Amino acid sequence: WPWLRLLRLVRPARSGRRLVIQTAKIGDWINSTPVIRGLAPVDVLCDPMNGPLARRDSHIQTVWLMGPRTGLAHKVALALRLFRVGYADVYVLMPNTPNAFVARLACARRTHILETYRTGSAVRLLAAGFRKQPHRREDLTIDSYLRLAGLPLGDAARRKHATFPLFRPAQPCFEPAAGFRVGVSLSAGNRLKTLPMTLWREIFSLLAPYGATVYVFGLDDERPLLEELRARTAHLPVALVDCLGAGRMPLEAVPWHVAQMHLYISSDTGNSYIADSFDVPLVNFAGPCDMREQRPLGERALVVETPGLQPFSFIFSAAYRSTLPPEKLYEIGEEGLRRVAGFIEECYRRSSAAQALGTRR
Repeated sequence: WPWLRLLRLVRPARSGRRLVIQTAKIGDWINSTPVIRGLAPVDVLCDPMNGPLARRDSHIQTVWLMGPRTGLAHKVALALRLFRVGYADVYVLMPNTPNAFVARLACARRTHILETYRTGSAVRLLAAGFRKQPHRREDLTIDSYLRLAGLPLGDAARRKHATFPLFRPAQPCFEPAAGFRVGVSLSAGNRLKTLPMTLWREIFSLLAPYGATVYVFGLDDERPLLEELRARTAHLPVALVDCLGAGRMPLEAVPWHVAQMHLYISSDTGNSYIADSFDVPLVNFAGPCDMREQRPLGERALVVETPGLQPFSFIFSAAYRSTLPPEKLYEIGEEGLRRVAGFIEECYRRSSAAQALGTRR
């Protein structure tokens, strides 16, 4: 690093060139898009999982990739390429050791990093001299990201997107059927966010009176969950459409398909934030996640928290296991079920009125 700092004297940073480093997964990526839009045009360093979304975003010029298993040699080589670009500003939204290391070697004119409740000694050492933005568990991540970038706060500034402009696949996985369309995510990369089948059975019972068509989004390895769901709800008049797997629906095509829904139901997953970015009516079951820190912000989002459960999973300190079974983590009670039922009925009425007028929602 000292040699690179000396070399920077003869290879100065390029004025106005900005890099955003966000290597978290899909939900956190979607919640970072207000910063990407506000600073545009920018380059990004992201997880390979989010590469397809980043490449479909016109606010982004260059996409760099760094996965969680990237070796040290690759990190150094990547950092040297970033150094050669000569960024004036680097913004580290996911403040872990690999990201702080790469940002340090990039030798930007100014480097901005979040300082969180999880920031350890290694990151503090690597981030010495960086401009720091404090973030607490009770702070909304989008607001902390915007403050880090020096952008204004407010509803307009917090507006998220998935791809920009919206990418429409040439061959959609399905053409939207008439009637009440409901998207669901059965699980997430973090299996702690898998809703129990007992809750899904209750939800499908609430959907049954409306003749809903339910589109199941997710990964190939969630197919056993889909088959179990089919078996448990076979007696209900609800049509299930399998949209699982990147082979059937690549990530860059997911936003367009989610945007066709009249309602989306899931735990706190990446797809729920994609739905929220389109203002698709959304039921988000919080479970162990702290909704003060990150939650859907749309006007038509219903967040259902588990009564009596103290949140123990946070954005920068995620939990992946629990001694409590899923039935306890997502035990919403009769009041929660009534709220969900009323929300579903409202979404159905709105969708019926919109279709009668010939509009999408």
